[in-house]
Amino acid sequence: FYRNQKVEVSYGKWGFINNDGSVAIEPKYDFVYQFYKGAAIVKFKGKWGVINTNGEFLINPEYYKVERIEREGAVFFYVYKPQPRFGIIDTSGKTLLYPEYHKARNFVEDRLAVKTKKGWTFIDKRLMPIHNAVFEEVRDFSNGLAAVMQNRKWGFINRSGSTVIPCIYRDVIDFKCDRAWALVKGNWILINKYGKQIGKNTYKYPSQFSYNYATAKKEKGSKYGVVNVNGEFVSRPKFYQ
Repeated sequence: FYRNQKVEVSYGKWGFINNDGSVAIEPKYDFVYQFYKGAAIVKFKGKWGVINTNGEFLINPEYYKVERIEREGAVFFYVYKPQPRFGIIDTSGKTLLYPEYHKARNFVEDRLAVKTKKGWTFIDKRLMPIHNAVFEEVRDFSNGLAAVMQNRKWGFINRSGSTVIPCIYRDVIDFKCDRAWALVKGNWILINKYGKQIGKNTYKYPSQFSYNYATAKKEKGSKYGVVNVNGEFVSRPKFYQ
């Protein structure tokens, strides 16, 4: 109930009740989500906002969409204007990032990917851009590097926004255990954080590394084996999946 549950009463409107069944917040909302750390996302008169446990608006209901995020124990909200546009507001209602972005991902390794009309870029935990470049596509940071696309080719940047591996590959699989996979002429090669190929083998259908191992097929094989960070098969290919 109160804080953790919601109830629909009175002509299809939503509100909140206490554990004893008494009304805590009057049912006047189009829809509500559960309270979390003293705040709940609600829809009021067709627009989304955020209320506190007294039913007072922390974020006025004027947004096309609101989503909650949590970083380092603090709660923030993504807010979208009808265009839609993305921004960030904290639980006091303070705008930390003005809603000007078309899309956004989640904070990963203290970096947030956001999309402008020109393309994708990254901002840091201070909500400051880490570079001026924009990309056609990006993936979240992993192992200190993020995969980015320019001119329909993939490469990697570091947390400062500097290109460490040029965008020359048709596709990549994100770094884990200081290793990534890169697609070259229809087959995959294993690379390190400097973009240097590990070994001379090529592979098919590799998986992302975990605990220094990955699965893959040999270039002309039909079965999967286990590959170490040196690109060596430590288990001969004998698995179908």
